[in-house]
Amino acid sequence: MKNFTSYFLAIPLPIQFQAKFINLLKEIKFIQLSLQMVKPETPHVTLFYLTKEIEKNFKKVDGAIKANLDILKNSQLTIGGFGYFEKDNPKTIFRAERETRVSLFLNVESSPSIKVFKEKISKLLVDYSTKDNLSPFVPHLTLAAIKTNQAKKDFLDKRQLIEQYLEKISWSFNIEELVLYGADSKQQPEYQEKIIEFK
Repeated sequence: MKNFTSYFLAIPLPIQFQAKFINLLKEIKFIQLSLQMVKPETPHVTLFYLTKEIEKNFKKVDGAIKANLDILKNSQLTIGGFGYFEKDNPKTIFRAERETRVSLFLNVESSPSIKVFKEKISKLLVDYSTKDNLSPFVPHLTLAAIKTNQAKKDFLDKRQLIEQYLEKISWSFNIEELVLYGADSKQQPEYQEKIIEFK
């Protein structure tokens, strides 16, 4: 197995949206060349971050997820809307998420199923939790990272155009699987690989 630096649990973007996601990355890159786009192979919505220590106990992770997977089954997500972390010092552009029939900018955290699942998993896997889980939970689908001062300046200049483009997108789907990914942050953009799929 590859030497990963960390792991995370996430909801993958369904295959029917893969081509649209790849095209979206190309369009955003065309608008702003200085952005570091994510690798297009593994679009996902992260739920929980895990340390390397889980390598010693994959069985516990496997059991915890399988025991609670039904909580997420058939819950619907809609990806749409523009946002970015650290608004005064943007680093990561992401697409905000909401449940169907609610405001475009409503956080998925308000979804009862996702909130219940995250709370249960957080308790069961607390020994493998990373400090990233201490930050407010902001479900998102990452598109790009801002790595340089020039990229930040370009982003602020192009923000309105990017925002107008992303606001037109609305992708809805039922949650049908959860994936444990391995990540290698030594590679840029970060390398990610599916380790275990839960359906």
